[in-house]
Amino acid sequence: MRYDVCATMSRTTRKLTFYGLIFLFLTAGSFLIATSTGYRLSIREWSIQKTGGIFIKSSASNISLFLDNKFMKETGFFSRGALLTDLSPETHLLRIEKQGYSPWTKIVSIQPKIVTEFRDVLFVPRFINLATSTPEEIAVIQALPSLQTPQKQNPAFKIDRTHQLVNAQDKTKSAKPLASNVHSFQTFDDVILFIDRNGFLARFDRSDNTTQTLGHPGFFLNEKSARFILSPAGEVAILDSMGGLFILNASDAIETFPGNAREIAFDSQGKKMLILDEKEIEILQRADNLNQPFQKKGTRESLLKLADSHIKAAQWFYGDDAHVALLTKDGVFLTELDGRGGRNTADLYQEKIDELVTMPQIPQVIFLRKEKTWYKIEF
Repeated sequence: MRYDVCATMSRTTRKLTFYGLIFLFLTAGSFLIATSTGYRLSIREWSIQKTGGIFIKSSASNISLFLDNKFMKETGFFSRGALLTDLSPETHLLRIEKQGYSPWTKIVSIQPKIVTEFRDVLFVPRFINLATSTPEEIAVIQALPSLQTPQKQNPAFKIDRTHQLVNAQDKTKSAKPLASNVHSFQTFDDVILFIDRNGFLARFDRSDNTTQTLGHPGFFLNEKSARFILSPAGEVAILDSMGGLFILNASDAIETFPGNAREIAFDSQGKKMLILDEKEIEILQRADNLNQPFQKKGTRESLLKLADSHIKAAQWFYGDDAHVALLTKDGVFLTELDGRGGRNTADLYQEKIDELVTMPQIPQVIFLRKEKTWYKIEF
């Protein structure tokens, strides 16, 4: 009997090749599917791992991204965001650089199948040069109230010697007081909020001359007047005579907060509140941050504590509502709210500054006053 060895080997080879291709197809296909759905092969542990990512959002263009000191990518002129994917679930060092600016760094803990977002990356010039403010800018500073300051009193109303809230322009003997036994008040369009000397908060509606008692939250009152600060979201923050903090919310409920505050300020949308004490700055969330699930409404966190430096002033950087400018005895600084992986804090100016001002009308500028001259730092 005669065998065709070549034919037999050819059939065997074809079978092996066929099954080999099937194996490679299944292996490569599974790998591609796993990679596309957030998995990667760990050679070190010889296992399939779930991966994560990092998303960066900045107002700057042409930025370079480094991960664990390895260059990853550079954004273009029109690009303001960058996405890093297929990252191993461990701690990484993220560094972002832009020519002429100080680098931005974070320690990032990557979670499996989660993209960690940093949406408010702000670059600070390596060398800060103060420019003189224009007459138009100075006029805005002096004429327009910023969100950090209490509402200006309406000169048409006052508290007389007998503690009655009266219309100062009505000189007739028959004029009736708007409220009696008043300690502090503030006018808001057709509404006057006032605290009586027994600690009750009330509202007088000028349109129909009615008074509504809102509550008795426990104000501490002395000879110093309470302060009322209006939020862009319609809430009113109240600081009593000792700095006790209360908020009249949109539902007319009075919220009470522990501790005392020297100053408070809402951001440009009323979603966050800055609380300033002598050596600490805190942030109170007044609404959920939809981009950061850990910042829920009511969350209160310490932004900065200074053991030896008195905080003279702290104000929002309205360019992104995600940074705070502060003035201490050591100079002027800018710090970010996002404390994950360490906060980036920039030293803006180290000489003596008398006043620090930011305002939503000119959001990308920090104004500094030295004696009688106003200067500015633009971003």
